[in-house]
Amino acid sequence: MHGGRRGAGGARATALLGVLCAGCSSPGVVPTGDAGDALTALRDTTAGGDPCAPGCDAGVDAAVDGPRAPDAPGDALDARVEAPDAPPSDLAAEAEAPPPPPPPPMAPRPAVGASWHIDLEAPVDTSVRADWYDVDLFDSAEAVAGPLHARGARVVCYFSAGSSEDWRPDFAMFPRSALGAPLDGWSGERWLDVRDAGVRRVMQGRLDLARRRGCDGVDPDNVDGYANASGFGLRAEDQLEYNRWLASQAHARGLLVGLKNDVEQVPALLADFDFAVNESCFMFNECDAVAAFTRGARAVLSIEYGDVSALSRSVCPRASALRFFTILPGADRLNGSYTRCTDGVAVR
Repeated sequence: MHGGRRGAGGARATALLGVLCAGCSSPGVVPTGDAGDALTALRDTTAGGDPCAPGCDAGVDAAVDGPRAPDAPGDALDARVEAPDAPPSDLAAEAEAPPPPPPPPMAPRPAVGASWHIDLEAPVDTSVRADWYDVDLFDSAEAVAGPLHARGARVVCYFSAGSSEDWRPDFAMFPRSALGAPLDGWSGERWLDVRDAGVRRVMQGRLDLARRRGCDGVDPDNVDGYANASGFGLRAEDQLEYNRWLASQAHARGLLVGLKNDVEQVPALLADFDFAVNESCFMFNECDAVAAFTRGARAVLSIEYGDVSALSRSVCPRASALRFFTILPGADRLNGSYTRCTDGVAVR
């Protein structure tokens, strides 16, 4: 902090001001003793120049405090402490700040075996009997959270945390330099540089919105950019750090958070996430890795695309053994219409 307390030497130098300033204002007067030593230090500080040129007060400050930063203002001689309205230092402000509030209460994690309904298109049919709903944060959450909570259901809110979507209301907030390669097959969507501070500010805003709209948790999509051609050369370490940051930001707001896909990093991220939402693990033979969640008493919502009739026979018995709640929507569209696997068999 500039100004304020000067230490033991400050009072001594202040007591010499009269003599020292006399030396400044009357060149013929040569102070001796302590005052002479102080004036010598003053001249040394000004590198041989005229120490009185900036004013005696500035010179004394330089002798006592050492050289000032080029843009630091001088102290007035009659005010040896900071002005009352001077801003406190960062450390002082931190010491005086109240402790941060505790995070809002968090809903219990989804139980293994809980029922799910996922519908990412509006309007959402809230007549479906399910313990947990997964709905779009922007399009549906505000309208359905209240009615679903009233009957005891919980709400998870979907948004993309690893890609931009040019139809979202906050799209313009993404830095242009953080917009990467297009997502294959998804018009208007581009990978994001998840290391970018501007991207993270947008995600913090989305988590705040989820809290305001009554979401119990979030389903952040596209958190595996490092495994795709994002245009940024993201490393596995970048993705791990971002995904953990995302989980901690959700938890700080009292929100549960699910890990969407990113199967290769499940062992490293299991402790950070409350449930999993996985697409096509049966197709890619990845379900054993995803099952770490159910083995750890954390629910898995599994989505398997393709021919429903064939998948009903091949997937549902295996999903039951792994204790996944699995749905079979057919096409790549999560609009609330699907067949679900229940006790090893397909139920429409």
